Amino acid sequence: MNKQTSTYSKSTKSLIFIMLLVAIPISILTFTFLFLNETYVQAEEPNSTAQIDPNVIVYWKELSNFQTNDFAIDPINSANIYAASDLPPGIVLSHDYGATWTAKLDGFNGDVVAVDPMSPNYVYLGVSAGIMFRSADFGDNWERIDDDIADGEYLSELYVHPITPTLLFAGAYTSPEIYRSDDRGETWSKILLMPNPINRTVMQILSHPTIPNKMYALVKYEGIFVSEDAGLTWINTGVFADSMAIDSSNPSIMYRSNCTPYRSIDGGMTWSELNSLQPCYDEIHIDPQDSNIVYLTSQYRRVTRSLDAGQTWQTLGEEFLSGPYSSSFAIDPVETSRLYVGPGVYVSTYLDKLIHLPAIMR
Repeated sequence: MNKQTSTYSKSTKSLIFIMLLVAIPISILTFTFLFLNETYVQAEEPNSTAQIDPNVIVYWKELSNFQTNDFAIDPINSANIYAASDLPPGIVLSHDYGATWTAKLDGFNGDVVAVDPMSPNYVYLGVSAGIMFRSADFGDNWERIDDDIADGEYLSELYVHPITPTLLFAGAYTSPEIYRSDDRGETWSKILLMPNPINRTVMQILSHPTIPNKMYALVKYEGIFVSEDAGLTWINTGVFADSMAIDSSNPSIMYRSNCTPYRSIDGGMTWSELNSLQPCYDEIHIDPQDSNIVYLTSQYRRVTRSLDAGQTWQTLGEEFLSGPYSSSFAIDPVETSRLYVGPGVYVSTYLDKLIHLPAIMR
């Protein structure tokens, strides 16, 4: 090898080294930019729940642009996600954690959706004018089970009893009644809420975690109604709330939101007001595995989280100004750090998992 060739080789090696120094950071920045702008949709099964680090930044990835009114997630296989759609089709569903979506029931507007917690192949959907649909195969096929359970009123709530899943409850936006079915929605009875049978909105229906016959119905501007006989009769407690959550492992711990969030440690006998970052949230949610983790959501607010039972709060994704508001919200029951929010369908993603692959190009 002559001197000229040797000099040329050294120059070439130097040039290649410099190009690598420039190319690698650009590649990393390009990948980061594409990821943050939601070019990729993470499709792998979530890892087991880990302790949430409050210092890890949360941002939201858009999974679907369907406008959603309500979410439901399969409690056994949380890859199955159902979203009641605000515009036809009535429901969009995913069987792979939101990587791909299928639209069903074109021509209907979906209002509320619920999954049978013991036999999650059964999915229920309330659509326009009080019509109810049921699927027995994870949302792939649907049958109408009642033409008009709410006399033409739009449904505001749909609840499947967790211990007796043949028992269903529904509420409407302007009706003085709660609707109850004992046979998976085949037939319905109407139970008048007393003593003031006026038009009202049933915001939420839920059951006590350890006393199956004890039910709660939250009625806007009326109060929390309680039933001790699985929803056959109801008594108004006079405590106002638009949303409520109960610790499944310790039912003495309860949260409610009446614009302002509250916490009870004695099963709702007394309540302590909690501070929040902004005034007036619509709903309050509790992590099903840790009652110290609480979320506030609203159609006018971004998701706000507390890791210390409501003592302090943090807005999730506030570093990214394009974060969605939270008119609909769901917590993955298996991987509870994974959150879904609408309108649209967004999933929470954590920057410490930025390089997790595989991913699917949208």
